[in-house]
Amino acid sequence: MVFMISKYNHQKLAWIDLENPKNEEISYIFEEYSIPKIIRDRIKINKIEAKIDQIDDYIIVYLNFPIIEKKSEQDNQLICIINDEFIITIHDKYISPLIEFKKDLELNIITEGEMKIDNNKVLFIYLLKDLFLNLKNHLYVEKRNIKKLETQIKLSNKKVKLYKTLFFILFGVIIILSLYVIIFI
Repeated sequence: MVFMISKYNHQKLAWIDLENPKNEEISYIFEEYSIPKIIRDRIKINKIEAKIDQIDDYIIVYLNFPIIEKKSEQDNQLICIINDEFIITIHDKYISPLIEFKKDLELNIITEGEMKIDNNKVLFIYLLKDLFLNLKNHLYVEKRNIKKLETQIKLSNKKVKLYKTLFFILFGVIIILSLYVIIFI
């Protein structure tokens, strides 16, 4: 059976990413990395609120990242399972900052950049930092867009007031002219 599982390995680092996985893919990874059944059972629960668990030598992190699209807003749950041997990330939908982080990580390792990652827990911290910075940037852009819309609404309201005023002036002029015509003609 062929699975769509992204694996990233470098020295002691192992990161396995499962996007919209089927139960068979999850089972395969859990067997390959000997993850206890209690953890398997916990992550099967749909849409757990954001929290952190620790079971034996494993840290399980549940995060909900909003996906803001043009017409709707949805949550995308990200589950991370971390121990000294690996990090597993499981999510329902595509998370572009995750892909960007993979690219940055590969570039950092090739160029021996500023990220000093020598274990999976440090890798996880960098991953979280990147995800939250991306979310912060996204929120900043949305906030700027909201400000622009507010400005446009204020301008539109001013135009509406101006048109109302011009309408009443024009209406008054028409009434006065009509009265003038009726009275003097």
